[in-house]
Amino acid sequence: MPSLIEQLEPENTIFLVKYIDNKNDLCTLCRCSTGLRDIFEPVLYSKIEIPLFHFNLHIPLVQKICRSRPVANYVQHLTLGWHHSCPNHGDSWDKTDDETVWPVYQHRVRGVDNIIDSDLTEKMLKKICETEGERSRWQMHLRAGCDEAWMALLLSRVSNIQTLTLHTNQARLLQRILVKAGQRQRPFNTRVPFESLHTVRLDGSYQSSAIDSDLLLPFFYFPAVSVVKASSILECPLIKQTPYNDFAGRTNPACRVSEIEIMDGFGCDEGLYKLISVCQKLSKFTFRAGALRDYYLKDMFIAKAFRHSLLLARDTLTSLHLSFAPSYKSSREMHRGSISNIVRDDLPFGSFRQFHVLERLYIRHRNLVNFGTGDYNGHLPLVQMLPRSLRWLTINDIEPGALKGLLFILVDLNFTIISIEEDADTGELSLGLEIHH
Repeated sequence: MPSLIEQLEPENTIFLVKYIDNKNDLCTLCRCSTGLRDIFEPVLYSKIEIPLFHFNLHIPLVQKICRSRPVANYVQHLTLGWHHSCPNHGDSWDKTDDETVWPVYQHRVRGVDNIIDSDLTEKMLKKICETEGERSRWQMHLRAGCDEAWMALLLSRVSNIQTLTLHTNQARLLQRILVKAGQRQRPFNTRVPFESLHTVRLDGSYQSSAIDSDLLLPFFYFPAVSVVKASSILECPLIKQTPYNDFAGRTNPACRVSEIEIMDGFGCDEGLYKLISVCQKLSKFTFRAGALRDYYLKDMFIAKAFRHSLLLARDTLTSLHLSFAPSYKSSREMHRGSISNIVRDDLPFGSFRQFHVLERLYIRHRNLVNFGTGDYNGHLPLVQMLPRSLRWLTINDIEPGALKGLLFILVDLNFTIISIEEDADTGELSLGLEIHH
C-alpha cells in the first residue's frame, strides 16, 4: 500500500519537498520505498557539494552517479574542491605523451582498492580516452585515489548541470575533460556537452596560490555558459602552460558569455585577450588586479593593454569595472624602488569613445586621466574621451587633495554627485557621478 506521502497530490508533494533540505533526511526517505525514492532522489542529487574530496566518502558517490544515467541527470548544481593530494604527484600531466602505458599501481592509498569498482572505471575510461596510454594514465590516478581524477570523472558524467563551482589551485586532469568538451572530443563527440550549464565560478586561492587563466577558456566554447566568475587567476611565463588547451584558430559564433568577473587577477593581459576574443555578447566586465603573496610581476597591470583586449567587445560592453585589490596596492608599494617601470600601472586607460554603448564605468583616478591635468597624453580633455552613452561614472583611489582638481576637469560634464566615500586607512576618495545628456 502506498505511503501517506505517496498518496499526496503532486502539488502538495512539491510543497513538502521544498522544506526537506537535510541530506540525511532525504537519504532516509529514499530508502523507505521505491515510490518515495522516485519522489525524493531527484531532490537529493540535484545539488552535489564536495568542498574537499575524501576518497572514503566520495568515491562511492561518484561511482553511483557514473553507474546510473538517471541519477547523473538529476545533478543540476555541482561544487567541487580538492587540494591535489594525488600520490602520483610527479605526473603533473604536462607531458604530451599519451602513448606510454603507465603502471596502474605506481602509487596507491591504503584501502582505496576495496572501494573502487574496477569494471565501472574501465567502462568509463573507454568512453573518455582516445589511446591506451591515456587510459592507463587515468587508471593510474584513479586507482591511487587521486582527488582530481575522481572529480574529473564525475564532471564527465553530469551533462545536465546548470551551475559549476570549482575550488582548487591545480586542475591538470579536470582541464583535460573541459578541453575535450570544448573541442567536442570523446566522450562529448556524440552529444552537445553541458547544454544547460549557464554559470561557472572558479576559486584558485587555495594556500594563497592561483590557477592559470587557461582553465577558463574551454567554458567559452560551451553552448549555454553566460556568466564566468573567477578569483586568483594567474598568467605568468614562469608557469608552464598545458599543451592540451589549444583553441588557436577555433571560433565560437554561438558563444553566449555576457559577463566576466575576475577578482585578484595577476598579469592576465594575454589570457584576457583570448577569452574576450571568443565573446560575441560580452556586456559586463569586472577585473580587480591582485598580487600573489609578496611576489610582484613586472607589468602586472597596464591599462592600455586591457584597453586593447576590451576593444574586441566595444560594440556590446555596457559595464566596465577596473580596480586594484589591497594586496596589489601593498605589493606595489613594497616593490616601487625595485621595478623601474612600475609607474606604468598609473598610465591612463585611454579614450572610451569607441565603447559606444558603455553605460557604467568604474575606474581608478590615475587610470582615467594623467594625474593633476585634464589631458590624455597631452591632447584630449577628459570630456572628449567619454562615450555619449555613459550614464554612471565612479572614480576611485582619488588621492587626498586631488578631488578639487578632478572636479575642475569634470566641469564640462553635466552630472550629479551621488556619492563621496573615503577609505579609512588611506584617505583616498571614491566619487560616484550620474551623468546627464
